[in-house]
Amino acid sequence: MTSHYRQHGLALTALAALALALPLGTQAQQGDVRAQIAGANGIDYAANELGSPWNFDDSTNFAFEYTRTNGNVANLRVENGKLKARSATSDPRITLLVPSNSQLNPVMPEGGLRPIDTATYKYLTVSINISKSSYAIVFWQNATGSSYEGTGLTKLNAGDNVVTIDLTAGGANSSGAWDGQVQGLYFDPTLEANIDFEIDYVLLTNVVPGAVTNLPPQVAITAPSYISGADYATTELGNSWDMNDAGDVSATRKLGSYNFNGGMLNASGVQDNNDCGGGLICGDPQVTLRTSGQINTAKYKYATYRMQLDGTIDTDLGSITRMTWWSSIPEQSTQTEAWVTYEGFRTVSGDLSSLKLLPGFFKTWQQSSPTTFRFDPHEFAAPRSFHLDYVMLTGDDQGRTNASYNIRYTTSDANGDNLTSTFFRYPVGQPNNLTQLTCAANAVQAQPAAGQNTVFMPLALGKAGPPIAPAGSTCRWDTTGIAPGVYKIVIETSDGVNTVRRTSETNVVLSS
Repeated sequence: MTSHYRQHGLALTALAALALALPLGTQAQQGDVRAQIAGANGIDYAANELGSPWNFDDSTNFAFEYTRTNGNVANLRVENGKLKARSATSDPRITLLVPSNSQLNPVMPEGGLRPIDTATYKYLTVSINISKSSYAIVFWQNATGSSYEGTGLTKLNAGDNVVTIDLTAGGANSSGAWDGQVQGLYFDPTLEANIDFEIDYVLLTNVVPGAVTNLPPQVAITAPSYISGADYATTELGNSWDMNDAGDVSATRKLGSYNFNGGMLNASGVQDNNDCGGGLICGDPQVTLRTSGQINTAKYKYATYRMQLDGTIDTDLGSITRMTWWSSIPEQSTQTEAWVTYEGFRTVSGDLSSLKLLPGFFKTWQQSSPTTFRFDPHEFAAPRSFHLDYVMLTGDDQGRTNASYNIRYTTSDANGDNLTSTFFRYPVGQPNNLTQLTCAANAVQAQPAAGQNTVFMPLALGKAGPPIAPAGSTCRWDTTGIAPGVYKIVIETSDGVNTVRRTSETNVVLSS
């Protein structure tokens, strides 16, 4: 099946790089809790909404590929926890968050997934070293194609600077208002060409930070998560789609040569000549995963894959990925809309019951009982190699009332501060109905997973799994007296100055 991607006229200028862990879906689906948390630094957008502060530990902290292509900068790189570059023109631009294209399934850090609530986040703080005195500006967009609004000029002195910019201030040389939901956020560090600069970190907070050198902690909930519930291939087939051998795949198409080596499916495409419309040619490589009978779509609904697509990102020519399913014949299939395939090994997760689908689809995931499940790694017409580490199809975590459930989580802090975490739950759809949890065992090292509480945590490079060890620490939630229902988990972590609140992206289903 050929792609409709290029018929939409989607260009690289509408897309961005993404964080290592890349959940897909809509903002409402994520069930975020945005509380006004007191503290010297308030709450930080990137730490709370994206799960990763803009501290430039690696190139996934911001829209690296987009900045490299469109930012008018030279020698862009991330080294020793800093973003480093030189202005190639008088209009250099670092893209922190880029608007999502409305026809794509968004991935972080595209702003359509986690738009900035301007009523909450108002102050941008930047730590920057610049080789010559100059002026900086912050720009933003509410959506793809909308006008650019901006602040006035902020003076930067040669050398080290830590500046906080009030995005609501307006004033001389500003344009537009900081209001609504913002999807695109850009920082222009200078108005001159050939200026070297290094950015240490960026904060976007609800109050003026009182301790700007203290960065917020990072918090990740690993159970419940997209990959902690029962896995279809493991549970129903007794063999996970870990790409260790050919038994994980029932068919391939237009792959050229391929092998199962190093725990991965390594493949190269073939020259393809599909007519994608408008005189464009695209490829259509396919990997059909092994199944047995009908897939229970009420039980299994979260799709996750980890893959590297070799070469430089080019969304016009084919750096996109889809999933496809059908019950009887391919002509009666449903195919997801595209999401972008970025450079390097990336892990992408999405809820198949809420992803955008190509027009003319046969049945939604909830309506179908598919017997075939297919992964399409890219759409390049010219040969392009890829390395598929694993695919998972999972469901919500299951627990019981009057028992216990093991919440899994990881925390870290760039400043090495001691962290304290508090745990909450709320019924799905009632994010303001928070109740603090009782943990029978809090912040203890996780033990080997059992049953459905298996968490798969990918590494940054190379073969990652799926390993079968849970990540991080455990809060053993005592469910005594808890009513049956579907719950979100919230973790609030503080380093004494910053507080980060993270909400689970999937659910715990408690039954009696």
